[in-house]
Amino acid sequence: MDKQKKGLILGFSIMAAIIVILAGTLIYVSQASKTPETVCQPTDSNHIRIATFNLAAYDHPKMKRVNQQLEAYAIDVAGFQEVDKFTKRNKRDLMQDLAECEIYPYVDFQKRFDYQGGEYGIGMASNMEIAKRSGGLFAQAGETEVCAWEMISVQKGGRVVHIYNTHFDWLNKEKRRAQICEMVEILNSDSCPYKILTGDFNTDQDYRECDPFLKNYNITNGYNGNWVDTYNEEDENMKVYAIDNIVTTRNLRLVKSEAVKNSKLSDHSMLYAEFEFLDEKMPSRQLLESYIADAQALASSDPEVRGALILARHLREDASQVEINLAVEALEKVLED
Repeated sequence: MDKQKKGLILGFSIMAAIIVILAGTLIYVSQASKTPETVCQPTDSNHIRIATFNLAAYDHPKMKRVNQQLEAYAIDVAGFQEVDKFTKRNKRDLMQDLAECEIYPYVDFQKRFDYQGGEYGIGMASNMEIAKRSGGLFAQAGETEVCAWEMISVQKGGRVVHIYNTHFDWLNKEKRRAQICEMVEILNSDSCPYKILTGDFNTDQDYRECDPFLKNYNITNGYNGNWVDTYNEEDENMKVYAIDNIVTTRNLRLVKSEAVKNSKLSDHSMLYAEFEFLDEKMPSRQLLESYIADAQALASSDPEVRGALILARHLREDASQVEINLAVEALEKVLED
């Protein structure tokens, strides 16, 4: 979620540090200074671990601590949102700061717009060399700001992987949907077999905002209906707090995912996921099941809906993704009518 238009939020932190007076000596104990313990071991050649993390640029990100968290979870590639480059509030290149920590020496930055004498955008960091990169602005601008995407190409276990990153509009649901559909087309036009998208999607009005991805891709946050909140502050305009996500091609099997909350780093949790490389894409019925649930509410009063619902329910167990998507489209059509 962008913070430029929201102003500064004042507050008091409680127990950020412990001050102990003992025998006339003042002792200062800072929890933030402790290096995080190793949580995950590095991935092997058949797995890849990806993270997405909104840095909350308004709060002056501490990139050494971000690096420590990435290292603790043995992240291979991370996508970041709210990234500053030599702005008034953050007089540094945040991605270069991360690269200088040496664990993630390969970084990328995609500008969204000029801001406070510098640049504001999105960024990526990798422990694998970046073979090539691309990026740009969405044709559909946001309500008050332009939005962008970027892509880096890396190799893991001899496989080429194209990893994308984005930050969709946070104010207007219809414009956000147009950006999501444009992002789907960008992914569809990429012939690389293994594709991953990280991002702060800002899909804060309805879980179904992610539906456009589900015909051809898997979502991590919301996989088979399991949603995890990743924005950690109260906002009366938000109906959904599971707004950060990782999207993959279906030849990447989700092994594990977790949202890591650390209020010292951001108002967002870092969402990470580990994936196993597969030789073939595995079909998914997640979108079909959602449409079946929609149709059940109308089937008793609409014969067309009832007919499409019966066909969808009798789809054979080993149906291909093409067959599943045809059933989705049939339900989608009768529900729209």
